[in-house]
Amino acid sequence: MGAPVSPDSRSCPRCSTALVADARYCHACGIGIAAAASGEFAPFDLERFFDYALDMLCIAGVDGYFKRVNLAFERILGFTPEEMLANPFVEFIHPEDRSETTAEVGKLASGAPTLSFENRYLCKDGSYKDLSWTSYPEPGTGLLYAVARDISDAKRRNDLVDGLTGLASRRAFDEALEKEWKRAVRLRVPFAAAFFDIDRFRKYNEHMGHKAGDDCLRQLSQVLRRHSRRAGDIVARSDGGEFGFLMEGGLTPEKAIALCEIIRAGIEALDLPHPGADSPGCVTVSVGVAAGVPGSAETPERIVRLAREALTDAKQQGRNCVVCAAS
Repeated sequence: MGAPVSPDSRSCPRCSTALVADARYCHACGIGIAAAASGEFAPFDLERFFDYALDMLCIAGVDGYFKRVNLAFERILGFTPEEMLANPFVEFIHPEDRSETTAEVGKLASGAPTLSFENRYLCKDGSYKDLSWTSYPEPGTGLLYAVARDISDAKRRNDLVDGLTGLASRRAFDEALEKEWKRAVRLRVPFAAAFFDIDRFRKYNEHMGHKAGDDCLRQLSQVLRRHSRRAGDIVARSDGGEFGFLMEGGLTPEKAIALCEIIRAGIEALDLPHPGADSPGCVTVSVGVAAGVPGSAETPERIVRLAREALTDAKQQGRNCVVCAAS
């Protein structure tokens, strides 16, 4: 127990900082203060809770500077507490997130808490971490009490999955493209890619509504998923009503075409009514396929480009068909 102080005293028994009336803790050093009937104050050391927390805990000011940060800041971002306190916190924020963060600090300064806010913070190695913040202002002090959680890994996982269909995202497709190409090079086997695009999907949404459009995408994704069971197969929703398909190395152009034709026929067999479609009056897809053997003149980017060009050809040839790019 600390030394007794006058009940009229409004200063922290540890650091002598002036306290607001009925303070339960010191806003400067974090010490909790329990008022006893005798007028004595008993400080309870919260330092260990503050420093041992896995999340990033801090006290900041509406003046734009951190007043105190816990050890998690250095563990996650790499900057020492001294470095964090010496510079305006806006300097650590990703340039694209600064205006929104400044506006959020303005809301806090007016007394409104922040229950959930995300931005990106600079790491000492030059990378950025995605952080999720909860912040509360303390009236009359100009201080903000905040907790930040590193959500970088979770955000990256979400970025790799299309939220509507559960298929891989375009980002995951691009990452897998390089990986599967290297695998095909190592094994010296053919590499194939295809793109499926829903025919007249804009008209489908106009006639049936966007909810039906979302249901359509989900049903088509299930057909694609059923035919992509090999370890190296990757199916992704690349854009709107378009899907990309990387086929595990080893498929010849003929086999790739045959697989894509099975998928095309399976989608037509769903018999989803499409008032804006050409014959047969149901949801169909056009498909572009390209395949090649890795070599000095072949690249994964070229295979993808050829597959997209073949998709355009399929549209021009009347839709609801599979076209393979000339090798």
